[in-house]
Amino acid sequence: MTRPIKLSFGNEIGETTVSNIFIDEYMADANGAYVKVYLYLLRCLGDPSVDVSVAAVSEKLDETEKDIIKALRYWEKQKLLHILWDAEGQISSITLDPLTGNSRRPDNIITLSAAEPRIEAPAPAVTDIPRIRPVKETPAEITPKPDYTTRQIAKFKQHDDFNELIDFIEERLGCTMKLADLQTPAFLYEQLEMSAPLIRYLYEFCIYKGKTAPAYIEKVAMSWHDKNIDTVERAKSEVFSRSKDCSAIREAFGISRAFGAIELDMINRWKLTYGMNTDMIREACNRTLLSTGSPDFKYADSILAGWHKKGITDMAGVAAADAEHAAKAQKSGRTASPRSGSDTSSNNKFNQFPQRTYSDRDYEELERRKLGKL
Repeated sequence: MTRPIKLSFGNEIGETTVSNIFIDEYMADANGAYVKVYLYLLRCLGDPSVDVSVAAVSEKLDETEKDIIKALRYWEKQKLLHILWDAEGQISSITLDPLTGNSRRPDNIITLSAAEPRIEAPAPAVTDIPRIRPVKETPAEITPKPDYTTRQIAKFKQHDDFNELIDFIEERLGCTMKLADLQTPAFLYEQLEMSAPLIRYLYEFCIYKGKTAPAYIEKVAMSWHDKNIDTVERAKSEVFSRSKDCSAIREAFGISRAFGAIELDMINRWKLTYGMNTDMIREACNRTLLSTGSPDFKYADSILAGWHKKGITDMAGVAAADAEHAAKAQKSGRTASPRSGSDTSSNNKFNQFPQRTYSDRDYEELERRKLGKL
């Protein structure tokens, strides 16, 4: 037979009262981190000297600030407390509701502030203000990047999307990320609330530019955050819409409209996957217009894909491939034209377009077409 365990205090310093209703009806169903947050709020009510803020609670409980907010929202949904938000979208106060059904007491209000110390609780009437969460027309102010502990990083890695993100970054960087290296993706994931695909694209873009310093990556991320860029599509539009590559494509194709999502995906592939420079992209667009008479992104993609497959990375390589193709065509008795880089022995009818040599007159005609579409 198991003996009962007797509980008692040693040298009592203080105490926190926890309702049996919470223990019996709420605690078992709640996440352990959520329980810690609620108990700590109860403890703070009994000690006015404790500094209460999201950052302070996060540090005290060794949980991320994002998890603290999640816990507060969980308990608000359970009607154990309610939160008041200020005009900037920050938590200004938390009211812990008694579980006995009695009216609220004036000492059950906790004031949270990111920068100011705890102040005296407002009068009871203030708690009757409707709880309306303000609409964020501008991004919320971001607190300074915290120093994440190994334990906090481990909690992030419990999320499959974050874990896969780290695997991707390590693969692209060619090294295993240490705790210091993990601070930046953790900050973007937790503080800026960027999605894993968006962070992945951010790293892909920065690695392509050869700028992998955390300070640079965070600077770009903050710029996107300030511009409310919260999707990969918006990020692609931001990266390429003002770049010289897009200007070259618009000039070559004779268009002035904004690029669509599929077209941005192709431009992204040309730059980040194929590694093509602006001159090669412009040349592919020129050849597309000469061959098809229209700004066909798929056709241009086939040209660049062919060059990429052959390992051609600059215009010198394009010229060499053209010369090689011309020599083979001359030997077989055909008139040569610049090829997309595809295998000349291919039986794919798409690649077997009529062969011709481009003259100065052809390029003058191309120029007239472009000017006519401007």
